[in-house]
Amino acid sequence: MQGEAVIDRASCVSFGPSPALTPYVRRVLIIDDVDSVVAQQVPAWCKHYLVVHYGGTVERTVEGRAELVPRTLISGSYTSPFAMRGTGARLSFAAAELTPTGFFSLFGHAAAEICDRVPDVRDLIPARRRHQIVEALAEARTTASRRAIFEHFLTAMVPAGRDRARVAHVRQAVELIQRRHGQLTVSELCSEIGLSHSWMRARFAEVVGLSPKAFIETTRISRAFDQVLSSGTEKVLGSHLAQDLGYYDQAHFIRAFRRYTGFAPSRLPPSAFHLARMFS
Repeated sequence: MQGEAVIDRASCVSFGPSPALTPYVRRVLIIDDVDSVVAQQVPAWCKHYLVVHYGGTVERTVEGRAELVPRTLISGSYTSPFAMRGTGARLSFAAAELTPTGFFSLFGHAAAEICDRVPDVRDLIPARRRHQIVEALAEARTTASRRAIFEHFLTAMVPAGRDRARVAHVRQAVELIQRRHGQLTVSELCSEIGLSHSWMRARFAEVVGLSPKAFIETTRISRAFDQVLSSGTEKVLGSHLAQDLGYYDQAHFIRAFRRYTGFAPSRLPPSAFHLARMFS
């Protein structure tokens, strides 16, 4: 499966992963020539990414503090939005969107440890391998070759003999939440999976990085975010989006949307979410 989009001159090509990567990776993105001058907003979301920048550098700002993003990074779930921008040249990078259980399954670390931050990857990916992948992607001349290089890099990290059954119940819960688009309660989730609240809270947060309640809410509002970006903000107020997503009223929906993106749905600036649109 392959899709391509061109946004503000940037080329974004999305691939399905190879069979060996499917338990860990949802899709692979190769994004070239992103305008680094325009500041970009990143919404709160329940996604994990492994990203390699091979062109340009990126700075992120959280709560007024700016920090340089490393060339190779792992990005976890976020519970509030933040801003990022390039520091000079246009940006190019390869990214793997991990499955909700992919980080835990690949690295054996609790996903809660990478929530709301960019963790130090030195203990997860050796320095030599990080340098090699940046150089190889920068030297490659075609999207196909970059895809092959990046997938080889990812496949080399697949653990041998790790017990996948440890995350089976959490994966089942995640799939149910996504299938329902977040329109269920934690009690309903536990009942359908057949597990206790205490088990679900502890295990879900360890494997996914968010509590079941936070994952449900973020899954629901991220669907609204995608719909607002695709349909245009001028249609939001006159739509039944809040009702369709299971919110009590429009005001409740707007508050949740603002927590997720930093903006009311009718005031969302699409140009500030070019990157988020590629990653959504």
